[in-house]
Amino acid sequence: MIAANFPGPAEEQLPLFLEYAALMTGDESAEADRNSVQLLTCHAAKGLEWRAVFVTGCEDNLFPHYRAYIDPERQEAIEEERRLFYVAMTRAKEQLYLCRAGRRLRPGGGWQPSQPSPFLDEIPKECVTW
Repeated sequence: MIAANFPGPAEEQLPLFLEYAALMTGDESAEADRNSVQLLTCHAAKGLEWRAVFVTGCEDNLFPHYRAYIDPERQEAIEEERRLFYVAMTRAKEQLYLCRAGRRLRPGGGWQPSQPSPFLDEIPKECVTW
């Protein structure tokens, strides 16, 4: 499925496509005999693998999510986020790209600097290429 297949003007097609993609699971979203890109949550990627994986949002308050910091069981919540990060990283067979933004547009407007996920510091330096 491609965004251009959705009805309406071009500016409406991408939001419809992203909404559709968010509801799909990995094994339903690509045909086995052709190259494709799959957009999945880390939860939906469990048990699946790809040649290359891009993990986006590798920023503090996104990974781990800010809710983990305010959870009454904070340490357990952060550990669950760490396990989820591990799941995301281990979906890659050959290449793994961990991506983050230097700043984010916040609700209500205005840019705010973002900090790298603390999980990135736990990756052995010899495994990382910048």
